[in-house]
Amino acid sequence: MNSDSSEPRNEQNSDRARRFDWKTLGWGAAVSFLGLTLIVASGLSRTHEWTSALLLNLGAAVFLAVPLLAVTRVLTGKIKESEATFTARIEQVKADTDEKINRLAATLDARSTVLGWSTEDPDAEDLSTMEQICNLLHSGITSKHGFIVPFIKSRSIFVSIAAAGDHQLQVTPLDARQISGHNTSPKVNDLAPVSVSRDGSLNDLAAGALKSIGDAFPTAERLFNPIEFEDTLRSHIQALAALYQANHEDDSEGFRMIVNDQWALADDVLFPRRPGSLVELKQSTAGEQGWRPFMLGKSWVDPHQLDEGFRWAYGLGLTTAAAVEGDVAYSDDRWHASARLTD
Repeated sequence: MNSDSSEPRNEQNSDRARRFDWKTLGWGAAVSFLGLTLIVASGLSRTHEWTSALLLNLGAAVFLAVPLLAVTRVLTGKIKESEATFTARIEQVKADTDEKINRLAATLDARSTVLGWSTEDPDAEDLSTMEQICNLLHSGITSKHGFIVPFIKSRSIFVSIAAAGDHQLQVTPLDARQISGHNTSPKVNDLAPVSVSRDGSLNDLAAGALKSIGDAFPTAERLFNPIEFEDTLRSHIQALAALYQANHEDDSEGFRMIVNDQWALADDVLFPRRPGSLVELKQSTAGEQGWRPFMLGKSWVDPHQLDEGFRWAYGLGLTTAAAVEGDVAYSDDRWHASARLTD
């Protein structure tokens, strides 16, 4: 930006100002010495009263006025140098502010577009799924880590899709078999992430994910259903838009995924998809009761769907067994369905 080109110019001005300082001070010292010499000479010429007075006045003027002029010029140079530096800083702040304003405007435009999809806006049908993904990520509705959708649901393989700069997406396949398995402590295993161009197609995104999955799941390509994946993506994007639309006054940004019919997961919250209580994943309930016992006491809560939400939150590292169960002595690595969760 302008700041890059202005820095060398500012350095040149600064060097020139420093050279000017020394030159001016040197001349000032020389002239001051001359004035002092004239004053001394006036003292030696007292026998010639007129000459002595002339030398004295001339010497005093030179000794006092010329250094004052030199100092004034030095200070003027310093002021100009400071003014140039200050102006450059103002220009940089202005440029940074303009950039932030442009980014915010683009984010708000993307958010407005995404919110239109919450009611099955026909304009959404004119956009490709990749364009919908990019708008969703740019809207700020999803987490900075991206959002998660099923990829091969029959094998509990999901993908996390996140922004990676202005022109790339990062796609990370997730092995979530322990989330659905009720005999292990829930954990989500990340497979190798792949980069996909934002200008690419959904087929490019799927191909990158399948390549990453290949070694761990040799049958992945055979089991993958591209039509089902695209339908799933569009339905999840619409669901996230609708959820944000309904709860935009709450702390409802940062959504990670739609877990099931009852719950959505955000960075710090297990969010009800219908009117209900939020679960603050980083905090325990009053009296250290634990979120799971507390929420199971509510008539609208489905135990199986609640447990699925907790297992995802725990598997992604968003909560702890102690916060869920309310038992600080409960070991995290032993927290699984056969011990506590609903069968």
